[in-house]
Amino acid sequence: MILPKSKYVFLFLVLILFSSIVSTCRANPAANVRVIPVGGVPNGEPIVTTSPADIQIFSTSHTPITNVWLILAVNEDTYDHLTSIAAHTTTFAKSDFMEVTEDFIPPEDASGSYPGCEHGDQYQVNAIRDKLGIPATESVYYAYKAFSIDTVTTSIQTFTFAVNAPGVTYLKVLVLANGYYAPLDNPTSDGKLNEKTPWSGSTFVVPEPLTLAITLGCVAALGVYGVSRKRKPIS
Repeated sequence: MILPKSKYVFLFLVLILFSSIVSTCRANPAANVRVIPVGGVPNGEPIVTTSPADIQIFSTSHTPITNVWLILAVNEDTYDHLTSIAAHTTTFAKSDFMEVTEDFIPPEDASGSYPGCEHGDQYQVNAIRDKLGIPATESVYYAYKAFSIDTVTTSIQTFTFAVNAPGVTYLKVLVLANGYYAPLDNPTSDGKLNEKTPWSGSTFVVPEPLTLAITLGCVAALGVYGVSRKRKPIS
């Protein structure tokens, strides 16, 4: 049976609505921390910038988010040449970084001043490797530290992020943040970090040439698309 055109349109709209509902349900309700370059436009992936960078941190909901920790993940070349990374007044030394051996970071269990992290608000290492654009054979190193901007709200706060890694060729630093939000129905919970950064709300620091290559790649893709759109079919 052939459906009338109006019924096709109706079915199409229903599918769009259903997809939207599924996407909303699958979104992490605790992914409310944003740590992105000033002027960065979210595109579903970590936002690319260079070092030094002006970065803004804020929350989109569940305010205030307290006890904010920065999580930095780097590739081998960055780690090998790393001296330090400065974020606001928080400094990460090379000795703060460790090779990833687990499947999720930061650790779930508390240790010392670190309060631990809810499992659902950790980051999968395979996903981090994908965002850094490195193969499975290459090591990932990471560090986590209490951030000097320890409370974020919907009001934007800006800080400078600078990587000191003399001689590095393939600079790659993924900047993420976790924090704690005291839910109204459970204000005396265990205090584990329960807010995180979505990939689209994170920062990816790369060397200037790589940023240029990414930009030119996007322009080239748009150019090809434009040419293909203008090309007329051969009759």
